[in-house]
Amino acid sequence: MPKPWRPEFPVDAALAARLAAKLVPEVAGVAPERVGEGWDNDVWRFGAWTFRFPRRTLGAELIRFEARVLPALAPHLPIAVPAAERVAEPGPDHPAPYIAHRYVPGTTLDRARLDDAGRRRLAPQIAAFVKALHAIPRSIALDAGAPRDSAKRDVEKRRAMIRERLPRLAGTRYAHHMAPIAALCDAIPPADDAIPGPARSVCHGDLYPRHLLVNPAGDLCGAIDWGDVMISHPGIDLSIAYTLLPAATRPAFWAVYGTVDDGTRALARVTAAHYGVALALYALDIGDAPLADEAEHNLRNAVA
Repeated sequence: MPKPWRPEFPVDAALAARLAAKLVPEVAGVAPERVGEGWDNDVWRFGAWTFRFPRRTLGAELIRFEARVLPALAPHLPIAVPAAERVAEPGPDHPAPYIAHRYVPGTTLDRARLDDAGRRRLAPQIAAFVKALHAIPRSIALDAGAPRDSAKRDVEKRRAMIRERLPRLAGTRYAHHMAPIAALCDAIPPADDAIPGPARSVCHGDLYPRHLLVNPAGDLCGAIDWGDVMISHPGIDLSIAYTLLPAATRPAFWAVYGTVDDGTRALARVTAAHYGVALALYALDIGDAPLADEAEHNLRNAVA
């Protein structure tokens, strides 16, 4: 089966340096530092600048969305975000557009190795960020080119993807999560019953621990990778309450974010389970120990 994290057009240090200097000439001669490698992008830092290079065709489309929309959202958010300042079009050296933005300092939550106390500390901070994001008038995002989404709030699609991937956890460190995750999938109501109303909020669209940053004090300081930004159901982003947070810490989250209906919680939980299974398989495949540990937290939290 093809693995979506395998790059179609990877970027090494030499190519990153060449492309970066074309877009931002003042970084010529600055030593490159690889700061991220995900499903969609290779991320390289050159001093005060960060460059994001799509790794696959889908990532190229997402980077265009982000470059258009995020600068419009940034002034309304309480934490730092990587709003693009320069955009390069595809060329002979790289078949996809790429962007440059100012470096956003911080440690991604999968690298922060948070204990339950650290997660409890973050719960109200993350809730405040998500609440501010969802409160942004939709017209601001739509005028900037954000797409409308329905597929990401499709419970049946999420359920089917979990069931297809779940058997691949057999024989791994995650095998003991298979039965609880399967039971959660069975318990989520059908899509027509679970998700009321139309898509209605400005959403990050891919909000999980790898896309949130903390500072050395353990406080939330940034949110990255906005390629899936969209107008959609808020339950998509609220999955962070079931990926990152143990059950005992969630009251602090909901106290800040506010009350949501049962259908929104159902979508959040099935989305969290989807993240947990996908992250576990990804972490095992690439041998990423911190991410593998965070996937363990994710799977446990989703069913708690």
